[in-house]
Amino acid sequence: MPDGLCANCNKQEVKQKKEKSALSDETAINGSQKSEQQKNTSAKVSQEAQKLQFFYAVPVGKFILLSVFSLGIYEIIWAVQNWDAIKKQFPEKKFSPLVHGLFQIFYFHPLAKKIRDAALLMGYEKSYNTGLLTALFVILALSFRLPEWWWLLGFGTILAFIPQLKAIEYIHEKGGFEIHKKFTAQDWATLLIGPVLILVGYFY
Repeated sequence: MPDGLCANCNKQEVKQKKEKSALSDETAINGSQKSEQQKNTSAKVSQEAQKLQFFYAVPVGKFILLSVFSLGIYEIIWAVQNWDAIKKQFPEKKFSPLVHGLFQIFYFHPLAKKIRDAALLMGYEKSYNTGLLTALFVILALSFRLPEWWWLLGFGTILAFIPQLKAIEYIHEKGGFEIHKKFTAQDWATLLIGPVLILVGYFY
């Protein structure tokens, strides 16, 4: 083989080795950065969140349907179910899931934070701002008291739950826990709440 061709071959081999080496270094750096991010995440979240394994998982579509037909009452039921799931994992804690659900306007933020932190620890990459979600929920929840048709803005509270629903679904898929996709007798009864209240209000 001519010397010129050999020289070109050697140059190409050296170039390929450099590219592989650079790619390997880049992969190592990315892996190191990801590991560092996970450490930082673990450091930021509470010890309680690190122990949480499951919540009450409901698909987004089912939640929206039940929330709309129950005129928002299902949002309280959902919150109660999730606080109950937390209490089962921390039986030593003295609190009432029912009270936390009924007074959701005060307990929305801590629940949203627990859900987000637990999801982040399991590798969830779609984080959300709990402060903004809480503000959105409070503003839209209070809009139910507005006159005329402005009260319909209250249905917008659903938007504040969607990021949490997706985070819980991720946690349950990752951990192999149940996602309540099927409609139970309680769900069908919940669907009737809104129509019954509207009919009662119309005739009385």
